[in-house]
Amino acid sequence: MARGNVFAAFSVDHVILATVCGTVGAMVTVVLLLQMDRTTNSVGRQATIVAVVTLIGDVFAHPSHFPPQWAEPLVTAAVSAGIAVALWYGKRWTGFAY
Repeated sequence: MARGNVFAAFSVDHVILATVCGTVGAMVTVVLLLQMDRTTNSVGRQATIVAVVTLIGDVFAHPSHFPPQWAEPLVTAAVSAGIAVALWYGKRWTGFAY
């Protein structure tokens, strides 16, 4: 959303877009968690939830910065899923997993 400009990430426009994306993502997360079996926790589940809510939030927050329309939200979702996987294993390696 900041289009590679680090300073644009702190602009009011970016904060508004990030807030819309995060709000939509949070609502979708709640809906997904309400219908899922929460007795098990897995890296696949975490990555899937993060990817789906990021994709949906990104689509609703703003138009894509480059064509085709689905490419930028899909890349953002894939990166978010990768971060979720890295944090999942990082927590386990540091002993913060419970």
